[in-house]
Amino acid sequence: MLVVRFLGSSRRSLLEACLVEIRIRGRSLTGHLGGLPRELTSLDLSATQVQGNTLALANLTQLKSLILTSTNLTGDLKPLTALTQLKHLQLSSTWVTGDLEPLRAFPQLRNLVLGHTQVTGDLEPLRALPHLRYLKLCYSQVNGDLEPLKALAHLRNLFLAHTHVTGDLSPLRGLTQLGSLNLGHTQVAGDLEPFRALRQLAILYLTHTQVTGHLEPLRALTALRTIHLGHTQVTGDLEPLRAFTSLRRLHLQDTQVKFDIEFLTKFPNLEKVDLSSTHVRGRLSASWRGKLRKLHSLDLSGSHVEFLPSGTELRDKLYTMDESQQLLPSLVTLDVSDCPLNGPVEDFLLPLKASWHLARLLAKRANLSGRLPDIACVNEAYIDDFLSPNRCSLPLSQSLQSLDLSGNRITEVEALNIEAYVSRVSLAENPPITFARGFLQNALKKDLQLDLRGTLLTNTDEISSLFSTGALKTTPHPTSINASGGYACHDVISSSLRVNPHLFWPAGLCGCMEGYQGKGIQCRLCGRGFYNEAFNSSTCRACPDNSTSAKGTTSADGCQCNVGRMSADASGKEACQCEAGAHAKTAACSTWIVPLEAQSKLQSLRCLQPDEERCNSSASSSDLGCADGYEGPLCVACSEGYRSHSNRCIKCTMASGDTRPAAAGAFVTILVVSALLAGTFLWRSRATDRAPADAAPATQGVLKALLLAQGPVLLQLFQLWGVLLALSTRRVQGGGGSSAGFWEQEYVQWLQLTAKGFRDALSLECTYGRRAQSLSAFASPCVPLLLLALCMPLEALQHGAGVNWALKLLTALFIGGASSCTALLSCRHVDGGGEPLQEHAFRVALPLVRCDARGGEAAWAPRSWKVSMGPKSWFRALPLSLANWPRTFQRCQRTF
Repeated sequence: MLVVRFLGSSRRSLLEACLVEIRIRGRSLTGHLGGLPRELTSLDLSATQVQGNTLALANLTQLKSLILTSTNLTGDLKPLTALTQLKHLQLSSTWVTGDLEPLRAFPQLRNLVLGHTQVTGDLEPLRALPHLRYLKLCYSQVNGDLEPLKALAHLRNLFLAHTHVTGDLSPLRGLTQLGSLNLGHTQVAGDLEPFRALRQLAILYLTHTQVTGHLEPLRALTALRTIHLGHTQVTGDLEPLRAFTSLRRLHLQDTQVKFDIEFLTKFPNLEKVDLSSTHVRGRLSASWRGKLRKLHSLDLSGSHVEFLPSGTELRDKLYTMDESQQLLPSLVTLDVSDCPLNGPVEDFLLPLKASWHLARLLAKRANLSGRLPDIACVNEAYIDDFLSPNRCSLPLSQSLQSLDLSGNRITEVEALNIEAYVSRVSLAENPPITFARGFLQNALKKDLQLDLRGTLLTNTDEISSLFSTGALKTTPHPTSINASGGYACHDVISSSLRVNPHLFWPAGLCGCMEGYQGKGIQCRLCGRGFYNEAFNSSTCRACPDNSTSAKGTTSADGCQCNVGRMSADASGKEACQCEAGAHAKTAACSTWIVPLEAQSKLQSLRCLQPDEERCNSSASSSDLGCADGYEGPLCVACSEGYRSHSNRCIKCTMASGDTRPAAAGAFVTILVVSALLAGTFLWRSRATDRAPADAAPATQGVLKALLLAQGPVLLQLFQLWGVLLALSTRRVQGGGGSSAGFWEQEYVQWLQLTAKGFRDALSLECTYGRRAQSLSAFASPCVPLLLLALCMPLEALQHGAGVNWALKLLTALFIGGASSCTALLSCRHVDGGGEPLQEHAFRVALPLVRCDARGGEAAWAPRSWKVSMGPKSWFRALPLSLANWPRTFQRCQRTF
């Protein structure tokens, strides 16, 4: 609307006239406030795009009406204090801020609308507005109590909903001209007693407040047309409202009121009633006929209402085509959800079938049961007091748009001939339902919005035909998975049908997932030794021969071979096959593998102990089946970056790589200390020889002599212990046991004083790799013989010295040298299970060298080595020690 009014005489030109009023509403007007004439008395730019600050209005001192609702006005009210003649101030839905203190400058103000703004502060400045009649501050930030409103004796409309006002209602006692009151969603409290004298009150909104008490103080307020007391603490019944013949809206939801719903018939002009979640009770009866003819919405959900008529009233008096005697003829919405209807659904619908306007009918979780009849027809019912055997095309079928009967106990459904343009029917969360034949097909043709979620259907044949004819289609892939049940389901592609696939048609829409077997939703895990890698497969497949699996295995890859590894055979099928150079026997895959080159004939051999660590093929990253850190035949050798430790291969970073300097230092220290002790003992023994023969031996001297005499014997005992440990371990390995050796075995082996022990002590494999293993294998038997050979020139130079040192070397190095020589010359001919290795036999000290190999490292140990430098060479040195034996025996006698 565009109104521009000028003030001036007819004799003066229009240019000389004074612009006094601007009213432009709801237009696409833009621009900034400013440059407005001072003579303006009325400015209305509501619902436009103008913007500006309240400072632009400070010079309009003649303004009596300022309406800038729904504009982009900013600033606070302080610049408006010069507008002392203001009577109407409406700035709702703007960006105005600040408190209400500037309002004291407007003593003539009658209408104040600041809703949906950011104004703050309490209501105290309103005391200075004695002529105020209309006050609306909804959805603002004002606070405080209602005490300042006592002075507003002429106030007729008070709207403070959704603000922060508090306090009780007593300040409103004297506002006798009040016609509308809305304090909803505030913190006001108290009972309704202050309203007793407000005889002109027509609209009362106190929803979501702390109001308490009975409705008795409202008895005299017969002008009330709207009562909103929902979500309060009011109690009692409606007896005080009996005379409210003008009452149109009654909202008492979630209160403590308690009465019979038949009392509602006392209010002939009721249009909307909300008694949800209350203690009201009652049911339909004959007294409802012709009453509440204007009622279009009735919400009784969550109350104690039984609602269903009973006895003869069900048939004889409720159903009529006479509009003046009809039951709730204008009803559009009825909600009795969560009410204890406790009866047949047919009895619930029968009194409503003559409703011409009922569009929304809700009875969720109302304990309705039985058969859902066709709402378009009635059988053997009294119509206008006459018994009608059959009548169809009833009004309800033409008006009903939404029917919600979810969560009941309906078991059978007849044809729902709903003729409304948009129709929704919910039968969700009911027990198994049987539909009349053709029902689903007709529902799809009419595009009926049908909700069957949570309901099992028994019409499986009809459902199957709908999919076979293309009336319904499924999604190409499963859309829902039930992990606990082991099945997945395709969904139904439909714009009108809402179902749970596993309840709608489990046989056709659902199937067992991988790792399960069965049909539809009846699935169970595949047993041990079986797998299923296909969706919707009724049976599980057995794992390939010589393999097993855990329950619920989903593919052949999950089958663990007892022998060999899973791979495709010549026909392309998965099968357990041994690696190249292996032959299937009867043992676990992790302990039977020979990592050699491919052979025409495969043979499977058992690893040596600890086999679970050496040959864990399932955890192997190599092609030969050895675990990380192991290689060679029977996985007995350590790979690069690993060193041997108690018959195991450990990573150098985890082993002694960082401790080699310390170990070397310790070894050198031991040698130095041993040399010093030997020199001391040698010097003391010579001193003893020079001592008088009749001198009594000292205790310290006796102990030292005993230690020097028995020390070599103790050393040999420890060396023999190491040999026995190695033999026992090999014996267990050869018999298929599971021994892994003793933890102290490596340290005892060091006492054999061999090159192999020196290698392990200093972790030389971490530095020199396989070269350290080969050199130690050859050096261990050769170094002692070389040292013995050096004693011969010493004997030639000094008689007895060479033999003396030879005996000492024999004592310290004989056991270690002999065992090392035996290991170098001997071959392993059987695996860990006692099976012969045949042509795969390998040398014990050089596991990467076959016994029948020629050239390379094998050339260093020819058969002539056994004759010239073998164990017999050690026994040839024994006679040399006999020449010094009497002297040694005499020392032992003196010692003991």
